[in-house]
Amino acid sequence: MKVIFDIDGVLADVRKFVVEYLPHDWKEYFSHTEEFPCILPMVALLCSLQSKPYHEVYLVTGRPESNREATEKWLRKNSLAYGTLLMRSNGDSRPTCEVKIQWYREIRPDLIIDDDPAVVEIATKEGFKVLQVHGYRATLNDMIPATCNDELVVCPKSKECPYDGCQHHKPHERVWRHQVDCTNSSRSMAEECEACKPVDLVPA
Repeated sequence: MKVIFDIDGVLADVRKFVVEYLPHDWKEYFSHTEEFPCILPMVALLCSLQSKPYHEVYLVTGRPESNREATEKWLRKNSLAYGTLLMRSNGDSRPTCEVKIQWYREIRPDLIIDDDPAVVEIATKEGFKVLQVHGYRATLNDMIPATCNDELVVCPKSKECPYDGCQHHKPHERVWRHQVDCTNSSRSMAEECEACKPVDLVPA
């Protein structure tokens, strides 16, 4: 069985460093690579899989090649064995989900373990089995599918929605994610959208 593990937010607990350095200082963030603590349950899972000869373990990360030496030191320091470590080329500025989906298509894994909602969503759409790790991204909204704080709605007029590009209105074909107003769970920001107002919003 081929299993792919992400590193940051899956094997490495990077919350403290994300809050302190990102997105303004990636160089400083990566300079602390060897200090990242492990996420112990996920490390135990990787070690268990790697100990079986019939499992192929890949580490697939959005970290750049320039961080390879520090990453490999961190892996050795924490006794993490693996088969292949894939890292993005230096200067590759594509979104991480685009970089990773290309590798997924080549590897054809049986299971992907990642924490990034964009990666989880695109991999799931392509038919891959994905396990999402939650709680180590230091972001407010990191779950796919929506949590109790989100409401998925289908808007027949989604192409006219003025909220295009808003972090609370992420397009997925004709399905929109609208952030629910915490003070009134029955009221969605979608109701403030002039294009959506005349339309009955149907939960996806």
